[in-house]
Amino acid sequence: MERELIWSTAYRLDHWIRVLSIFTLIITGWYIHAPFFGGGEGAFTMATARWLHFSAAYLLIFGLIVRVYMSFNSKFYADWRDFGLWKNLRGIPAEIAYFVFVRPTGVKNGRYNPLQAYSYLFLLLILILMAFLGFSIYTGTLFGLTDASDSLAWVQNLFGGETMVRTLKFLFTWFILIFILIHVYIVIVATYWEKDNTLGSMFSGYKNRKAED
Repeated sequence: MERELIWSTAYRLDHWIRVLSIFTLIITGWYIHAPFFGGGEGAFTMATARWLHFSAAYLLIFGLIVRVYMSFNSKFYADWRDFGLWKNLRGIPAEIAYFVFVRPTGVKNGRYNPLQAYSYLFLLLILILMAFLGFSIYTGTLFGLTDASDSLAWVQNLFGGETMVRTLKFLFTWFILIFILIHVYIVIVATYWEKDNTLGSMFSGYKNRKAED
């Protein structure tokens, strides 16, 4: 086996920033929906939860912008071509067969398999939509943004009002949780099945690959 640098420091740092942001959004969002502890002076309050929630939202938006930028402009590896829709569509059946242990090998276009490419693109769209939904019901002042619900009232009108917006955010949160579980499963399967250090590569940047004869 040979070690190959597959993720640069910038890619890994951006990945973990987005991971931290998403988990903070889920936990604080759940607390805002149904507070499960707090109360008293100096304790974790609803105001604190809201501040953390929207801070994480800004951080996630920043991380997504950086990731999209690197997809097109990274000097290390600009991977936008790996997300080609048609070439990945053809590889989905074989990739599903691989992850249920029917096929011994999977399919990759660049650094991603077809399921990864489609799921990452879909997740990006969901996160963008959730940002609009979240800010459309935001009231207050945070980082100079005051009552975003006023300027984004069209979002609530588009989706049928505040109640429907909150319902959609709740459902999309469950989608993200399911995505995370599947993502971790795929990483563990690839690490075990291919012995390529997929999991460790998100910390070290290096994957294992078979040496050329």
